[in-house]
Amino acid sequence: MHDNSGPCAFGDDENVKMTLGFLCSKLSNHFLSVLNPTLHYQIGNIASLPIINSTQNFSRRIIETAITFSQSDWNAYETSWDFTNMPLLNPENRQPILKDTYHNLRSDWQATTQEMQRLEEENNCIFIEAYGLQDELTPEVPLKEITLTCNPHYRYGGKKNR
Repeated sequence: MHDNSGPCAFGDDENVKMTLGFLCSKLSNHFLSVLNPTLHYQIGNIASLPIINSTQNFSRRIIETAITFSQSDWNAYETSWDFTNMPLLNPENRQPILKDTYHNLRSDWQATTQEMQRLEEENNCIFIEAYGLQDELTPEVPLKEITLTCNPHYRYGGKKNR
Protein backbone atom coordinates (compact mmCIF):
# COMPACT_ATOMS: atom_id res chain seq x y z
CA MET A 1 0.00 0.00 0.00
CA HIS A 2 1.08 3.54 -0.69
CA ASP A 3 0.25 6.38 1.70
CA ASN A 4 -0.76 9.51 -0.17
CA SER A 5 -3.98 11.16 -1.36
CA GLY A 6 -4.37 8.47 -4.03
CA PRO A 7 -3.87 5.28 -2.04
CA CYS A 8 -3.76 1.92 -3.75
CA ALA A 9 -3.19 -1.71 -2.80
CA PHE A 10 -1.50 -4.60 -4.55
CA GLY A 11 -1.84 -8.35 -4.33
CA ASP A 12 -2.34 -11.47 -6.39
CA ASP A 13 -5.50 -11.75 -8.46
CA GLU A 14 -7.44 -13.95 -6.02
CA ASN A 15 -6.62 -11.79 -2.97
CA VAL A 16 -7.50 -8.61 -4.84
CA LYS A 17 -10.92 -10.01 -5.80
CA MET A 18 -11.57 -11.23 -2.27
CA THR A 19 -10.57 -7.87 -0.82
CA LEU A 20 -12.66 -6.05 -3.41
CA GLY A 21 -15.71 -8.14 -2.51
CA PHE A 22 -15.16 -7.40 1.17
CA LEU A 23 -14.61 -3.67 0.62
CA CYS A 24 -17.81 -3.47 -1.47
CA SER A 25 -19.88 -5.10 1.26
CA LYS A 26 -21.93 -3.41 3.98
CA LEU A 27 -19.64 -5.05 6.48
CA SER A 28 -16.56 -3.04 5.51
CA ASN A 29 -18.55 0.20 5.64
CA HIS A 30 -19.76 -0.78 9.12
CA PHE A 31 -16.20 -1.48 10.31
CA LEU A 32 -14.79 1.66 8.69
CA SER A 33 -17.43 3.89 10.28
CA VAL A 34 -16.21 2.63 13.66
CA LEU A 35 -12.50 2.95 12.83
CA ASN A 36 -12.74 6.37 11.21
CA PRO A 37 -16.08 8.24 11.15
CA THR A 38 -14.89 10.70 8.48
CA LEU A 39 -15.15 10.65 4.68
CA HIS A 40 -11.42 10.16 4.10
CA TYR A 41 -10.09 6.76 5.16
CA GLN A 42 -6.42 6.38 5.89
CA ILE A 43 -4.21 3.45 4.84
CA GLY A 44 -4.12 2.25 8.44
CA ASN A 45 -7.94 2.09 8.56
CA ILE A 46 -8.08 -0.18 5.53
CA ALA A 47 -5.10 -2.27 6.65
CA SER A 48 -6.69 -2.92 10.05
CA LEU A 49 -9.94 -4.35 8.61
CA PRO A 50 -10.42 -7.97 9.70
CA ILE A 51 -10.72 -9.90 6.44
CA ILE A 52 -11.64 -13.58 6.74
CA ASN A 53 -10.28 -15.67 3.85
CA SER A 54 -12.76 -18.52 4.34
CA THR A 55 -15.36 -16.79 2.13
CA GLN A 56 -13.03 -16.63 -0.90
CA ASN A 57 -14.45 -19.62 -2.77
CA PHE A 58 -18.04 -18.58 -2.18
CA SER A 59 -17.84 -15.01 -3.44
CA ARG A 60 -15.42 -15.24 -6.42
CA ARG A 61 -18.23 -15.76 -8.98
CA ILE A 62 -20.26 -12.89 -7.53
CA ILE A 63 -17.28 -10.55 -7.58
CA GLU A 64 -16.24 -11.47 -11.12
CA THR A 65 -19.80 -10.99 -12.43
CA ALA A 66 -20.12 -7.63 -10.67
CA ILE A 67 -16.79 -6.52 -12.16
CA THR A 68 -18.00 -7.53 -15.64
CA PHE A 69 -21.24 -5.53 -15.23
CA SER A 70 -19.33 -2.49 -13.96
CA GLN A 71 -16.79 -2.62 -16.77
CA SER A 72 -19.52 -2.96 -19.39
CA ASP A 73 -21.40 -0.01 -17.88
CA TRP A 74 -18.23 2.12 -17.81
CA ASN A 75 -17.26 1.17 -21.38
CA ALA A 76 -20.66 2.32 -22.67
CA TYR A 77 -19.58 5.97 -22.26
CA GLU A 78 -17.08 8.06 -24.19
CA THR A 79 -14.93 8.69 -21.11
CA SER A 80 -13.79 5.05 -21.18
CA TRP A 81 -10.66 4.13 -23.10
CA ASP A 82 -12.49 0.99 -24.25
CA PHE A 83 -15.51 2.87 -25.60
CA THR A 84 -16.44 1.72 -29.12
CA ASN A 85 -19.97 2.95 -29.79
CA MET A 86 -23.11 4.16 -28.06
CA PRO A 87 -25.36 1.38 -26.75
CA LEU A 88 -28.30 2.98 -28.56
CA LEU A 89 -26.48 2.41 -31.87
CA ASN A 90 -25.37 -1.12 -31.07
CA PRO A 91 -26.78 -3.53 -33.71
CA GLU A 92 -27.94 -6.04 -31.08
CA ASN A 93 -30.28 -3.40 -29.60
CA ARG A 94 -31.53 -2.05 -32.92
CA GLN A 95 -35.25 -2.13 -33.67
CA PRO A 96 -37.10 -0.68 -36.70
CA ILE A 97 -38.33 2.30 -34.63
CA LEU A 98 -36.00 4.41 -32.45
CA LYS A 99 -38.51 4.38 -29.59
CA ASP A 100 -38.52 0.56 -29.61
CA THR A 101 -34.71 0.51 -29.67
CA TYR A 102 -34.62 2.74 -26.60
CA HIS A 103 -37.19 0.60 -24.76
CA ASN A 104 -35.21 -2.54 -25.59
CA LEU A 105 -32.01 -0.94 -24.32
CA ARG A 106 -33.77 0.40 -21.22
CA SER A 107 -35.10 -3.10 -20.45
CA ASP A 108 -31.54 -4.44 -20.67
CA TRP A 109 -30.34 -1.69 -18.33
CA GLN A 110 -33.09 -2.45 -15.82
CA ALA A 111 -32.24 -6.16 -15.90
CA THR A 112 -28.54 -5.35 -15.39
CA THR A 113 -29.34 -3.03 -12.48
CA GLN A 114 -31.56 -5.62 -10.82
CA GLU A 115 -28.97 -8.36 -11.30
CA MET A 116 -26.26 -6.10 -9.85
CA GLN A 117 -28.52 -5.41 -6.86
CA ARG A 118 -29.00 -9.15 -6.37
CA LEU A 119 -25.22 -9.75 -6.60
CA GLU A 120 -24.45 -7.03 -4.07
CA GLU A 121 -27.05 -8.39 -1.66
CA GLU A 122 -25.68 -11.93 -2.08
CA ASN A 123 -22.16 -10.60 -1.46
CA ASN A 124 -23.41 -8.87 1.69
CA CYS A 125 -25.06 -12.12 2.87
CA ILE A 126 -21.83 -14.06 2.47
CA PHE A 127 -19.77 -11.62 4.52
CA ILE A 128 -22.46 -10.98 7.15
CA GLU A 129 -22.81 -14.74 7.71
CA ALA A 130 -19.03 -15.30 7.71
CA TYR A 131 -18.66 -12.76 10.52
CA GLY A 132 -21.81 -13.88 12.37
CA LEU A 133 -23.43 -10.44 12.22
CA GLN A 134 -26.92 -11.47 11.07
CA ASP A 135 -28.45 -9.66 14.08
CA GLU A 136 -26.51 -6.45 13.38
CA LEU A 137 -26.67 -5.95 9.61
CA THR A 138 -29.08 -6.68 6.78
CA PRO A 139 -27.93 -7.52 3.23
CA GLU A 140 -30.45 -5.28 1.41
CA VAL A 141 -29.10 -2.66 -0.99
CA PRO A 142 -31.45 0.11 -2.21
CA LEU A 143 -31.57 0.72 -5.97
CA LYS A 144 -30.14 4.22 -5.50
CA GLU A 145 -26.91 2.64 -4.19
CA ILE A 146 -26.33 0.50 -7.30
CA THR A 147 -23.68 2.73 -8.85
CA LEU A 148 -24.13 1.86 -12.50
CA THR A 149 -24.57 4.80 -14.84
CA CYS A 150 -27.38 2.94 -16.59
CA ASN A 151 -29.33 2.92 -13.29
CA PRO A 152 -31.65 5.98 -13.22
CA HIS A 153 -32.12 5.70 -9.44
CA TYR A 154 -28.39 6.31 -9.04
CA ARG A 155 -27.75 8.58 -12.01
CA TYR A 156 -30.71 10.91 -11.49
CA GLY A 157 -31.18 10.55 -7.76
CA GLY A 158 -34.18 8.24 -7.96
CA LYS A 159 -36.44 11.00 -9.20
CA LYS A 160 -36.71 9.65 -12.74
CA ASN A 161 -37.95 6.25 -13.79
CA ARG A 162 -36.97 6.37 -17.48
